[in-house]
Amino acid sequence: MPDPIVVVRALATEFLDVSMDGTLLASGHGDGSVRLWNLTSTSAVTIGSEAFNELPGETGRWTSKGPRSGKQWGSSSDVKHATPFRGHRGLRYLAAGNLGGEIHRAETPESWTISGHETVRLQFAAAAAPSVFEEGDFLRLLADCDGDGQFELTIIEYRPDEDGDLAETYGFARELNSVFLDDDGSTPFYTFEDVFIDLEALLPSPRPTEIRFRIEASTDEAGEEIAFDSLRLTGVPITRP
Repeated sequence: MPDPIVVVRALATEFLDVSMDGTLLASGHGDGSVRLWNLTSTSAVTIGSEAFNELPGETGRWTSKGPRSGKQWGSSSDVKHATPFRGHRGLRYLAAGNLGGEIHRAETPESWTISGHETVRLQFAAAAAPSVFEEGDFLRLLADCDGDGQFELTIIEYRPDEDGDLAETYGFARELNSVFLDDDGSTPFYTFEDVFIDLEALLPSPRPTEIRFRIEASTDEAGEEIAFDSLRLTGVPITRP
């Protein structure tokens, strides 16, 4: 599959159209997205991706684990089209609210193969309510690199900072609390932040041939809302002389 180079939100029925010179493919989707694909790219391609337009477990692509309490860990349909999403795709996303202090998990039942690719990068979109989180709340992304099901590699973790925002616990201390202001100054919508990670720098040695992902979250109060979407793994195919 070619790699998307432009993604623009738009409400449209499904369609396909190729440019006159045969280098670009435009595709329109029922989830309200339009994608432009580079048919000639020899650089990074998508190894695996997931946008949470269904509840985990409905399609078999992800499994969900953890006790259900309060506003459960699941797929939200509360997307406002006026919201300036930066990384979110589709009409739903993986959402968590009051999880009762329990850890909820969503993980891929199968691994994504990274052998045959180099310069592997990971991308996802996430959002969180501002200034409401406290000790014990978190969002993190883990990986299993040796197939033992232990998810021993922490790729990124967000925990409350001194202002109660969910912030990356290392690196650039990025926060997940951007909001969209209405004309009247209210803040009804959260915006998703695109996060890009150089996975090559984190992979153990010897380099694994496959990788499997787990998303974990924990909250214990109403209003501690976390959202996650559009996990995407890309890599440059290795060409042999």
